[in-house]
Amino acid sequence: MVNAMNLDMERSVCKDLRNLTELQMTDQSIQRIRERIVQRPTAPNPRYQIINDAVNYGEGMGTREWNPVLPACLEERVLQDTHTSIGHLGVEKCMHQIKQEYHLKNLGHKVRKFIACCDTCQRVKFPNRATTME
Repeated sequence: MVNAMNLDMERSVCKDLRNLTELQMTDQSIQRIRERIVQRPTAPNPRYQIINDAVNYGEGMGTREWNPVLPACLEERVLQDTHTSIGHLGVEKCMHQIKQEYHLKNLGHKVRKFIACCDTCQRVKFPNRATTME
């Protein structure tokens, strides 16, 4: 018998994500992106687009999936919630989960840095180096 895992996000994170547009307005880097979009709305091959008043990022040509850009104030909380909800599985799986829903600049670096500081992961991590003993 296996207990069911609850993969839903923490309620406080979900509450903040509902106010994503307002939080994007407070982030200076997202504000600069928004200003560029407004100044040049018909730019060829735009990576960013405003959808439902929120700045979104699209990757690739043709059919794009637009993911909202996360403000800096939510990055750490979303990383922590995703990493713990998937069971401390590692960098690649955590990146894949986040990449499906949101856009974070330098996602790989941020996830690796977060997991390197995760106390649970470091305690149970299998050593990948040979150790010499006397």
